Amino acid sequence: MRIESAKSFVRSLSRRSDSELKQVAEAMKATASAFGHPHTHAGVDIRRLGRNLFECRVGLDLRLLFKCELGTLVFVYSGNHDDTQAYLRR
Repeated sequence: MRIESAKSFVRSLSRRSDSELKQVAEAMKATASAFGHPHTHAGVDIRRLGRNLFECRVGLDLRLLFKCELGTLVFVYSGNHDDTQAYLRR
């Protein structure tokens, strides 16, 4: 699977440290390799939030929201639980 980042995703990562950005990149790669293989979803912690909206976790606090579009995972937002809930309400 290919990985793309929406502008909103890049903006949401602007306050993150270098070590957090490294963890985000690793989680994105793991998500791309596990997506579509339900038995490995639990290990990567992928959850369906809507018809075509998913989340994966980076550690305990950071969540990445993404969509699947024609063989490409498009990451759209990152934040903690409260931030992602507010994003989903918009």
